[in-house]
Amino acid sequence: MAEWLLELDLPAPSLEVALDAARRASPFDRDIEVVDAEDLSAEELERVRAEQLETFARLRAEVGE
Repeated sequence: MAEWLLELDLPAPSLEVALDAARRASPFDRDIEVVDAEDLSAEELERVRAEQLETFARLRAEVGE
């Protein structure tokens, strides 16, 4: 999310606002669990980063930038 905010030059929301938005946007009506980055393995962090970059690229393509 931070990368998107920086790329789009938007201010960062509070953690509570960000979590609420993530919960509402979940297409699977699942619980969102907050996990500190230091609790993830290097492989998990890389997978999450790759997924975020893929999503960002798809969103940019949809918007036409």
